[in-house]
Amino acid sequence: MKTNMRTNAALYLAVLGIFSLSPIALAAGNCPNPQVFGSTSFTGTPAQWRAASSNLSPSGSMAKTDSKRERNIRSSKSSMEGAVLSTSTPLMEYFVEAGVKSNLLLESGGYHSGEITKIQVSKIGSSGVLKLTLALPVSGHTGVENAKNWAKTDTYSIVAVKPDPKNSYNNTPLGTLVSNAKSLDIVTIQEVEVPLIKGETVRILYERSGSGSGGFIEGRALDIFWSGN
Repeated sequence: MKTNMRTNAALYLAVLGIFSLSPIALAAGNCPNPQVFGSTSFTGTPAQWRAASSNLSPSGSMAKTDSKRERNIRSSKSSMEGAVLSTSTPLMEYFVEAGVKSNLLLESGGYHSGEITKIQVSKIGSSGVLKLTLALPVSGHTGVENAKNWAKTDTYSIVAVKPDPKNSYNNTPLGTLVSNAKSLDIVTIQEVEVPLIKGETVRILYERSGSGSGGFIEGRALDIFWSGN
């Protein structure tokens, strides 16, 4: 099922005309002009790279995207992989849906800082649902061999909570957005839909089964404020 979903992601990108590959050629497995992306040395077209690296949202949807956004996702994934393979753990990275306005209110100072990245979004539509693309790394803190193992064996979940402004660890659960998704690589690209609350902040958190869910949450969290616009 996941293989089909990732193929659908590649077809979606091809249909949008983001990559120069027709849905028919992609479905047939054709791979003109192979390229290499990231530290994993994946050889193939950009659309095939994205399909192999991505899990769609539980509803099977994907955030609207464009070529610049896709280049940013690809570049970030490569940089994050390099950090993990240097026995570090980069912060989760996020990419709002194309067309959505996003303002950075607070940038995390990293692990042990006590600061969680916070953004304000608008132009998401009356549904109040924000579509995001997340780049989720395994931990690199316990060595490269563990990181490479977790890249293929880990599962992870993403939850939405209402944060306590006085205590980062005291959150009110709002719901599970992604449950026990399979890790695809050292950094997995995950599509997610986040129901927001008008005039309030919603926090998303992700936790992994193998590389850990404890410790400081600054690198595994994102606060999102929506005024209702």
